[in-house]
Amino acid sequence: TRIIADSHATKQDLIDLYGADPGRIRVVHLAPDPELKPVRDPIKLSLTLAQFGIPGYAKFLLHVGAMRPRKNLDRLIEAFAIVRQRRPEQRLHLMLAGSLASEGYKLREKAKAMGLLEFIRFPGFILPHQIAAIYSAAAAYVLPSLFEGFGLPALEAQACETPLVCSRGSSLPEIAGEGAVYFDPLSVEEMADAIERVLVDQDLRAELIAKGRENLKRFSWEKSARETLAVLEEAARGV
Repeated sequence: TRIIADSHATKQDLIDLYGADPGRIRVVHLAPDPELKPVRDPIKLSLTLAQFGIPGYAKFLLHVGAMRPRKNLDRLIEAFAIVRQRRPEQRLHLMLAGSLASEGYKLREKAKAMGLLEFIRFPGFILPHQIAAIYSAAAAYVLPSLFEGFGLPALEAQACETPLVCSRGSSLPEIAGEGAVYFDPLSVEEMADAIERVLVDQDLRAELIAKGRENLKRFSWEKSARETLAVLEEAARGV
């Protein structure tokens, strides 16, 4: 018997939480869609912004994914408020894309109570043909999760050359590598500082894009398939 984990962090969780035999666990990383590329056409980017209600003069932060407590989006909203206050010239907006469910409605209420609802978009699911443009149009992608088994959006942001601001929790440093600015996900202030740095430091932005591009070379579905096949063959041999 073999267990395939999608990250070394998940492997460690299997050992710590379920007592899995480390000798039977193999790590096989996931990969982003190989068709996911930066969108540079200014007309397409402008149309994307308009479609999602982001003013053309504004910058926006992006998060894509299920709205669950472990995603830490309540702290992201608080950090967003701090950065807006510090940097009014950025005219910053925030897009939280994904199924609202009960947690999403709580986040809407939080944004409303903080007087931020007009600056935060909750567009629901992003369709596959919209993904590349919405990532590419974002000023930064923020991944504030308390826990991730893998963290595929980190690689999607890097594939679209969107500067990545990322929690240092669980698997995320393993996956995003050097192509991110990291923060303590429990610290709203540290998250706000990281976001602000990435928004205003052009050299840092260029560095993150370059390092993200380099980091992506570690991941492909061909590599994942080869490694998965090797694990299956190993299990079949009963080694």
